[in-house]
Amino acid sequence: MKAAWDDPRISRGMAAQLRRVESSSILATKTSRLELAFGGPAAMERLRINAPLVGFVMNNALLSSGSTLSISGWKKPAASPKSPCILAEICQRAQTATWHSAIAALGPAIEVADVDHPSDDVEGTLACNIYQRHVILGRNDATRAGGMLDGLSGRVLRSGAEIANTTDLQALTAN
Repeated sequence: MKAAWDDPRISRGMAAQLRRVESSSILATKTSRLELAFGGPAAMERLRINAPLVGFVMNNALLSSGSTLSISGWKKPAASPKSPCILAEICQRAQTATWHSAIAALGPAIEVADVDHPSDDVEGTLACNIYQRHVILGRNDATRAGGMLDGLSGRVLRSGAEIANTTDLQALTAN
């Protein structure tokens, strides 16, 4: 399998994503975070990639908890729980231990997306910034420096009823 940077689908998709971010008046604000997607073993195998796809979380995409959002006209709205982390600057070739030590805090988030084209289209997925339309960020937990997940669990409620619950936060995505 090719390295991610040698995959022409990824190169073209990232170039289109960056053009969109740079030229769009809607997305013209300074980026605040990066998003990794399709990083689970099954997704990576299905897409024939060996690293997660990367997208930008733009400041104007951030919503406050309790916000109201119209999804009128969206093709396939979706909500995805995330665990964003705050990273210090480090070298891209750093060892895993270095990445873990660079994590200053973890916190919950919910990504709101519109899956508006086939998810097996790597180039198109990157070009549209991985479907992301908005992100709701929770409180960052400074006690989770280093990316420690011990004792954390995840619950998803829909209309007050629990629809998912896990204590293995890396079950679908690996480390």
